[in-house]
Amino acid sequence: MGDPVRISAEILKAPQAGEGRSKQLDLGQWAYDEHKCAPPIVDPVVLAQLYSRNVAHKACVDAKTANCVGLGWEIRPKRDADPEKAAEQAEVLRDFLDLCARRDGKTLTDLLTAARKDEEAVGWAAIEITRNAKGRIDGLFHVHAYTLRRRKDRDGWVQKVQGEYRYFRDYGKKVEDTADPERFRDANEILVLGEDSPDSPFYPMPDHVPALGDILGDESAQLYQVQFFRNNAVPRIAICVEGGQLDEETKAYILTYLREGIRGEAHQTLLLQTQPGAGEAKIHIEKLTVGTSEEADFMAYRRWCRDTVIMAHRVSPSKVTIVEDANRSNTTDQDKTFKEQVLKPDQERYEARIQWLLEDEFGADLPVEFRFKEMDLEDEERIARTRSVYMPALTNNEVRDLFDMGPAGIDAETGRVEDPALEEWGRVPFEQQSLPQPAAGMGALSGLETPGEPAFKRLAPTHREFIASVAKLGYLVERIEEVTIPEDDPYQDPAR
Repeated sequence: MGDPVRISAEILKAPQAGEGRSKQLDLGQWAYDEHKCAPPIVDPVVLAQLYSRNVAHKACVDAKTANCVGLGWEIRPKRDADPEKAAEQAEVLRDFLDLCARRDGKTLTDLLTAARKDEEAVGWAAIEITRNAKGRIDGLFHVHAYTLRRRKDRDGWVQKVQGEYRYFRDYGKKVEDTADPERFRDANEILVLGEDSPDSPFYPMPDHVPALGDILGDESAQLYQVQFFRNNAVPRIAICVEGGQLDEETKAYILTYLREGIRGEAHQTLLLQTQPGAGEAKIHIEKLTVGTSEEADFMAYRRWCRDTVIMAHRVSPSKVTIVEDANRSNTTDQDKTFKEQVLKPDQERYEARIQWLLEDEFGADLPVEFRFKEMDLEDEERIARTRSVYMPALTNNEVRDLFDMGPAGIDAETGRVEDPALEEWGRVPFEQQSLPQPAAGMGALSGLETPGEPAFKRLAPTHREFIASVAKLGYLVERIEEVTIPEDDPYQDPAR
């Protein structure tokens, strides 16, 4: 062995373990309250109340919510995942999500629907997360968004209700990582969902904020209409006096009638007469507005307000039951745009956040993924015509997959090849329309098998014509069985 070597080294401390830090200015440096909560630009309480005060706004919120998270959800296997492992894990995750939501007395769909309505009405959605003594998630609870305010330190949210407050940590943030550990010591976590807004650094803003003026205008128009009919639909009028003047008693009588008589019983008669000494005074009543023209402009304004709200929400008119100038073509195009440009991005946001939660809880190597069911735009007649054109270019297995039949000759549960001949047939083009000789017990086209001859070619011309006809409609014939009818069968004779 050689002589020992002495090595000296100078070790420098790594800055924050290599983590980068933002150098932006603190936008909430001075704008906060005693709990260090940043004030929202628009009052969330007012935004929440508008949901129950404007018809078009409520219809849009409900349509976006129902088609985004209200159609159901599923746990799907990831691509190239082991089928058995994926099926087992999917069952575990479904039970986990259902049990967590049940703690709030809801199904997961109910919970997500309540949260999604909050996001559309107020700007953000909030779900409280509880954990058991082992630190595992055991409950999910909906939190009304309008009661929450965000802390300027971005470490959590504070719920304020009638002078009381409750702290919530952002999901995944530890107590010691918050700016005020003492305040967050017993705080639960909260998962907040919402899209960032360019003009609101702390709070997401709902889509209808640019249409708030139109919502207010529609509400004012509605109030005007109510007042109009409270006056028995009598427009504004003027009392005209010519050639003299009215005494104080007559003036008081007229004003009393206008305040009480018109708003009371309809069609009361107003009797006006001049007092002695009034000269040649003439009294007549003139309407200040023409009712028909004014009402038309009034209704046009309300339609304008409605359309502006719908445009702000980017909802197709057919989804809020507006059928003016609608036909099948433009309705389909509008629904497709609504699905792809409005619903799909929102669904992906929610799916990603829930998937992250599941991976944090069960591991990042999950063989399954959380997915929402999507709005169905398919037309069965159109699909059948499309399939009849493109089906010859597909393999037999691809055609079977259209009808959820699974690959031919392969056991659906184990994935093992049960019949090599059928498995090979499944990979050939569909247009060949020939089946191999089935293995014992398979029974494909039973009763018509002849050893060594493809089953399709052995069929009678009538059967082959039938199979070809239904194939054009996108259907497969799996079994044809000929039965001998007894001579004494009463249904043998068509005349009987």
